[in-house]
Amino acid sequence: MPRLFFTCVESSVNDPKNTYARFKIGPFLETQTLTIANNLRRALLTELDGIAVVAVKIKGVSHEYSSLPGVKESVLDILLNIKQIPLGSAFQVYSPHLAYLNCQGPTKVTAKDIQLPPFLKCTDPDQYIATVCTGGYLKLVFLICPGKNYWLQLGASQFVTYCQKIFPKAGATNQTRQFIDETKMSESNILPIDATFMPINRVNYTIERDEEIDTELIYEYIFLEIWTNGTIHPFNAIKLALQSFIDIFKPLKNLKILQPDYISLKKIQTLESLIQTTSKGNYRQLNLASIRNKKLEPPVLNLDIGNLELSLRPYTCLKRANIQTIRDLMGYTREELLLLKNFGKKSLEELEKSLFKLGLFLPERVSKTEFDKRMK
Repeated sequence: MPRLFFTCVESSVNDPKNTYARFKIGPFLETQTLTIANNLRRALLTELDGIAVVAVKIKGVSHEYSSLPGVKESVLDILLNIKQIPLGSAFQVYSPHLAYLNCQGPTKVTAKDIQLPPFLKCTDPDQYIATVCTGGYLKLVFLICPGKNYWLQLGASQFVTYCQKIFPKAGATNQTRQFIDETKMSESNILPIDATFMPINRVNYTIERDEEIDTELIYEYIFLEIWTNGTIHPFNAIKLALQSFIDIFKPLKNLKILQPDYISLKKIQTLESLIQTTSKGNYRQLNLASIRNKKLEPPVLNLDIGNLELSLRPYTCLKRANIQTIRDLMGYTREELLLLKNFGKKSLEELEKSLFKLGLFLPERVSKTEFDKRMK
């Protein structure tokens, strides 16, 4: 297969909240392209973290349907304008932080008037918030949180309770703390905002076939178009989306079908002595009651035999013999398993190796006298 490459075909910045880029990725096999493109699009839209204002406190406001003297917009309009403020950071933010705004009229209040923590930035400082007339004032404290996707929790009592707990604990500069103390913001009610954390506005892709290379295999390319809100570069967005895929599958890198709760060798030997089999005059017994009473039964006994590292042939033979779980399997001796149709010595060796990894062994055939002796 040809070496994969990734290149930017076109890019533009239409406005501070609209960054566009078009990438070409490939080549991929015909059977892979659609799956990769669709999942990459979903990851870009849902797996990227963002920062947004989730709640505010406004001096002199008790609820979102209030109005402020000397302010042209209603409180509800101010909240809707605040919701559109795009925030970003040069590094990952893990905790909530506070910012504040203090404006006296007459003035036009925009996002550049917000005093943010030094590591946060607003990509659209001209975002309109409100107009303050002569004699009016607007004093706000913003609660900024990291998150993913969006929060539709405006007015939800649980979210308000969460904000009440997190407001005092949120990181803030000394200047913000002083502002809160001087303006008595603790007396203001918390006004939640439907926060949108997604830095990606839109993703589109097209698939084109490579007609230039005349080979038996058909190769295709993905043309990926990304529109962001300006808080993240489209190239970095793709890198983070791909990293999210890697993080999901990284634990499965060294895939093992079964990860049992290992038990001590002494318990295994005790369990082995309790599993007895017979044929014709001898006893076959699996004393499960005794095992449960002594708390010696390993949880792996209840698992399906599909958890064993078996190839298709022995697995099919055991299933056809109605051996569904490891517990059922432990009721058979080596000789009895060899009597199963199409179950040979190689299959038996493979089965015993798989059981040995779990600390289990196939039971041996003993006489009634030996069985009674072991049970004492």
